[in-house]
Order: sequence, then C-alpha cells, then structure tokens
Amino acid sequence: MIKIKLTEKNINLTKIRTYQFDTLKIGNDPELDLILKAEGIPRVHSILQIKEDSLVVIGNHSTAYYFVNGKKFTGQRSLKPNDCINIENFDIEILEFKRTEISNKSQFLKDQYLDAQEKDGRVSSLIDVIGQEIMKIEESRNDV
Repeated sequence: MIKIKLTEKNINLTKIRTYQFDTLKIGNDPELDLILKAEGIPRVHSILQIKEDSLVVIGNHSTAYYFVNGKKFTGQRSLKPNDCINIENFDIEILEFKRTEISNKSQFLKDQYLDAQEKDGRVSSLIDVIGQEIMKIEESRNDV
C-alpha cells in the first residue's frame, strides 16, 4: 500500500490517494497508476516500489530526472514518509507505505472481480484475467 498527497501546483489542486499494491507507475500514459499530464513528462517517467521495508523511486529513463526534497536525482533513490518528489509542476508527498500482504491483494482482486462482473458483461475478458491472477495468488499463498 502506498499513500501519497498529490499536488498539481499550476492549478493549486491537492488530492490524497491510496494505492493498494506495492508498485506504482508514474507518467503521462493514461494506462498508468498515477497519470501526470504535462509537457515534458514521458509516458513512463518513474516507478515507486516497496522493496522489503523501504520505498524507492526508480527513474525510468536516464534523461528523466526528479527532485526529492529539492535535490535533483536520476535513477533510484530511497524514500521515507514526508519526502516530497517533484516532477515538473507536480509534488508527490509520501504519506505512508506498507508492504501489501498476499491475502490483502487476493481480497482486493476478488472484490474487483465481483464488482466488474455485476456492472458490465462487456468486460468478460478483463474479468477472466483478474480471475486467473486471483488463482495464481491463492496458489502461491497455499505453497508457502
């Protein structure tokens, strides 16, 4: 679980967001977890990832830089709560993070599966993919 405070400075908009997984992809691509719409931000700019007990930001391109607490970085950098990542006109403050247990992921996927199944029959292929992921998680949990 990764919880952030996202501020878009040019329109003075702040949102608190919580992501239930251990990896968060950031960039200009509408398929990503955190979409930052601004000129100069690549499709996939960086990734936030929980590794063991720490959170790291990983720059996706050698030319993609970011600031952490006002200092410029490329590549990978460890983060802690209250650290602030700046990418163009966006500030991403790390509020908290916690490694997601497999059982939590499984329950989240099950909830998403049931919700999608109830709402719209046109998403059957997506539902099948989610169902397969649930089965993989359950199998890996039983192997432990």
